Amino acid sequence: MSRKYILRLFAVNCCLIMLSGCADRPSAHANTPVKAALILDVRTPEEFHNGHLQGAINIPHHQIAGKIGKIAPDKATELILYCRSGRRVKSAMTDLQQLNYRSVKNYGSIEQAQKILKLPIVR
Repeated sequence: MSRKYILRLFAVNCCLIMLSGCADRPSAHANTPVKAALILDVRTPEEFHNGHLQGAINIPHHQIAGKIGKIAPDKATELILYCRSGRRVKSAMTDLQQLNYRSVKNYGSIEQAQKILKLPIVR
């Protein structure tokens, strides 16, 4: 191995060691509260009452544009959506994106969302 290669390798290792020590220091955002994602069930109220994910908020997909502003006024709020099959989520996502919500996620059906989020279904 050449001397330049060894020196470069040494420099990279030193940088990595120094950077790893930064993780122990409190960041400038350490006291900034972390906002939790909102889980939105976009099915009908009847479907919601028959079983929904714990902590989910029910807003039927056709009412999302009119009601989301009161629940999530911050357009950067992470929104996780689910329904029975995923079809109504697509409709709701379109409305939310037109309202400039930046973090909207389609978790598909209630069963898929439950698997991903590991939350119980409340009946």
